[in-house]
Amino acid sequence: MNELTLSIAEFIDRSTSTDFPADAFEKSSKVIADTIAAMLSGAESEVTAPLLAYLKLSGESGSSPVIGTAVQCSAEMAALINGTFGHALDFDDVLSMMPAHPSAVILAALLADLGNHPLSGQTLIEAHIVGVEVGGKIGLGITGGHYHRGFHGTGTLGIFCGVAALAKAYHLPPATIQTAFGIAGSMASGLRQNFGTMTKPLHTGWAARSALAAVRLAMCDFTAAPDVLEGKSGFFAAYGVDKSS
Repeated sequence: MNELTLSIAEFIDRSTSTDFPADAFEKSSKVIADTIAAMLSGAESEVTAPLLAYLKLSGESGSSPVIGTAVQCSAEMAALINGTFGHALDFDDVLSMMPAHPSAVILAALLADLGNHPLSGQTLIEAHIVGVEVGGKIGLGITGGHYHRGFHGTGTLGIFCGVAALAKAYHLPPATIQTAFGIAGSMASGLRQNFGTMTKPLHTGWAARSALAAVRLAMCDFTAAPDVLEGKSGFFAAYGVDKSS
């Protein structure tokens, strides 16, 4: 598992649409449409009032839209709220190999800062595919034991989906991607103990916001471990298990 983080960063950098299975674009476009529909539905759920109250309390202003409302705010806050909307009703996609709900994290992160980083439809789909692929493979690597220990993969693994998608969309070089992963590794969070509460979908929004923050910090030359996944005290060592389960 040596240089795992670097290998993932290089995969994100070099992958092109010709590397994807023939039906990947069609499947991704359907998932994207479904995820946005889930966000719009989530905007009518019980999480909306407390989230908008939190937004007002935070005072974060900006031009990024809160989906399903007339409200605008900062990009990172939009990622938080829209990501939470996406999982509020638990109708978003499920990737069993993680296991987690990656697309609400990915889409909330990608759509949050379109004013500064406009995306074509093809770029959006390519970034979504890469984000799902990276998160899924990290999920396979850490095994189901991660989930059984009490971690909610949508929060703990979904953040890496978001980072990978943003890195692909923003055309970041491998070294910057490694740094973003390093920052994200210290932000990864989410416990299954909170299932049944509003905090479960908040894991999705928090992962989206944290993914965007990690990428922005890396782009600003913040530093982090280049081997956050495979390092002796890294993500797999701290969040994984001794044996597959």
